Parts: sequence; structure tokens; C-alpha cells
Amino acid sequence: MSNPNIVLATTTLYDSMENPRLPLALKTIAAAKACGYPFVVGDDSPKEVWEAIRRAGPNALHQAQKGMGPSRRHALRLALVLGGSDCIIVWLEPEKHTFVPLIDEVCAPFEEDPDLDLIIPRRRSLESYPPMQQLTEELGREGFRLATGCAFDSWFGPQAFRARVASYYLNYAGPPDLWDSIHVPAAQIIKAGHKAKEVVVDYQHPPEQLEEDTFPDYQKRIRQLATLSDALANNL
Repeated sequence: MSNPNIVLATTTLYDSMENPRLPLALKTIAAAKACGYPFVVGDDSPKEVWEAIRRAGPNALHQAQKGMGPSRRHALRLALVLGGSDCIIVWLEPEKHTFVPLIDEVCAPFEEDPDLDLIIPRRRSLESYPPMQQLTEELGREGFRLATGCAFDSWFGPQAFRARVASYYLNYAGPPDLWDSIHVPAAQIIKAGHKAKEVVVDYQHPPEQLEEDTFPDYQKRIRQLATLSDALANNL
């Protein structure tokens, strides 16, 4: 690990030990440990799932608050406590274990530029994603560009930011306070004039996480697209 001030944060919620996403989260925690990153996990799963995550060994495991936005903010607060006022916080979805080895590469520009506050990594290709997800994410990225003026890969999910701009995430309250709880603060940071950039990475989506293109998946993607589009319009 090139930068000792990096702290990872995520939240988890799995209904049972049989949930196919749980092993991916455990792989993410293991990858973080292997790379030496402190990791905060907020979990609101049943007790046996909680214990499995605890045994995987995150540096801080806490009972997530109810609701996507509140639980994410609580995890970020603990990451800030763990890392201190000079830390870099990396938010990532718990199942993206293939992203963890790329974090040093993503965060390297922070060491080179003390004025840089936000990095949104860009996937070199979306070919490892289902076609339906590719389409909706392209539309979502275009909406982010229109709202902020920056053509970033905003729908990837992971973000890295300095502690000094954490207040944008911690003070956000929606509505609707779902996926937008990470998405919109990044846009607000950019709109406020803070320096932001993207770093292109060769990310491959975990094949275990791929969802087949089905009508329910189509509906979910459209709902997410509409939710984040409305949130950008209402909170910028």
C-alpha cells in the first residue's frame, strides 16, 4: 500500500448466509486486509451474517442505521474517525472485490496534487457488465455530465475523497436518500469548485455478481436511473 492514510468504507445487508452476494463481500474484506487497508463495514444483516462478516476481520464493524443513506453516512463518519483529518476515504460497494487491488492506482494522484479533493475512477470498458446495465449507465453518466459539466464515470460506484470534503457526504439528506447519498455529494463537490479528476482503471466486474437481462432487472435499472436523475435535479 503506497498511501497509509487510505481508509475504505462500505455497508452490507444480506438476508441470510445463502445470499450469493455475501461471499463477494467476504472476498472484498479479505482483499482489503491483504492490501493493508483499514476497512469500516456497517452491517444490518441477521446475526449469523454479522458474525461471518466479523470473522472476516474488518477494522471496524458496526450496526448500520436503518436506511441506505443514514447507514452509509454512519460508515463514513467512522472511517473519518479511524483515518483522521488527513485521511483519504474510499467508498466502494461491498461486492466489488476486484476493485480493491486497483485502489493504490486510483488514489496515487492525491500524493501528487495537494489541491485534489475527489477522484472518480473510470472503467476502461463496460464489456464485463450485462447489456441492459451498460445502456442505463451510459444514460446516467450523460445525466451527470449535463448536471456537473464533468463527463466522469459517475455510475461506477467507487469514489475516493479527502477528509476535508467529507462534510458533503455527511450533511447530505436527500431526498430520496438512497443511491444518491454517494452520487449527489460528488456532484456537489464538483459544482462547488473543488478539484476533481478521474483515473482510468482496468476493472473487471466479478462474474458472480452479473445479473441476467430480465424484465425485473430492466425495471430496477430504470428506477435507479430515474431516482438519481431526480436527485441531481433536486439537490444541485
